[in-house]
Amino acid sequence: LPISSIVLSSRVASPGDMAQPATAQKQPSWFARIFTTVPRGDWAHDAKQQAEKPNERVILRWNLLLLIFNFVIIPLPLWIDIFCPVFGAVYGICIGWLGAILLTLCAVRSLQANKLMNEVVDETWEDKIPRITPEEIWRADNLQHLVMMCGYKEPMSVIQASVDSLAQQSVAHRLVVVIGLEEGTPDVGEKAAALKTRYATSFKRFHVTKHPKQWSGGREIRGKCSNANYTMRAAVSRLEDYEQLNLDCTTATSCDTDSIFAPRYFENLGYQFLTTPNAKEVVWQAPLYYNHQLNKRPFYVRAIGMMRAAFMLGF
Repeated sequence: LPISSIVLSSRVASPGDMAQPATAQKQPSWFARIFTTVPRGDWAHDAKQQAEKPNERVILRWNLLLLIFNFVIIPLPLWIDIFCPVFGAVYGICIGWLGAILLTLCAVRSLQANKLMNEVVDETWEDKIPRITPEEIWRADNLQHLVMMCGYKEPMSVIQASVDSLAQQSVAHRLVVVIGLEEGTPDVGEKAAALKTRYATSFKRFHVTKHPKQWSGGREIRGKCSNANYTMRAAVSRLEDYEQLNLDCTTATSCDTDSIFAPRYFENLGYQFLTTPNAKEVVWQAPLYYNHQLNKRPFYVRAIGMMRAAFMLGF
């Protein structure tokens, strides 16, 4: 937040100075003070990120085992015949049959999931939220969804298409949307001002943050993870300022700047959150459809996109 300073001068004012009327400094407007949402209080410092871990492995880490799987296990049929042809044949048959069974199961489950979504796509969920006890009524009335969207150099048209899908939600009045941009984003101030102008009244609250480089110190790794850490801390700080941070009636959603939501996505999410036992221990993962202008993509991109969508639904 801007801080006003008063400077005391030791110079004695002359009569000429006294004759000139003081010019009032115009205070910047709310839109000029773009990045007012920042981590504050207990959220302003990421001590865990900076803590030196004993016996920390900088180079030899467990995730390197994935490289062994990628370069040894996956191409196993290509070189195992050299050492053991019988094992290679048995391995190939087993993997082939296992793959066929898994793909068939994935196809069946994908069709079932698509059928279910088509059946409930126009179904309303707000009227199904239980409102019997005083606690249920309070949770239903104060339900809100914190939506965090991190971006860097994406075109404004892509970001706006995603935020438009949030503004078109049937429960947009329950959404607290926070757009996390990077300090190095080109024209970051102009983009933030344009977003605030466009969506200032579309949601319950709308904020834009700017993640400074190395905000949490020299150990911070550049990328979406560090930006998301900063953005979520800033969002929680702002909710605390409004005294609206209550985990019994708040969900948190992290998405990309090219995510398009179905119009009743958050309406269904709110119903699931309020009716699921131990909801605070549950993570809801929506199926991803990689179909943005799919008809304009090369055939292999279309094939991979459809396979990834089927795997998301089937497994």
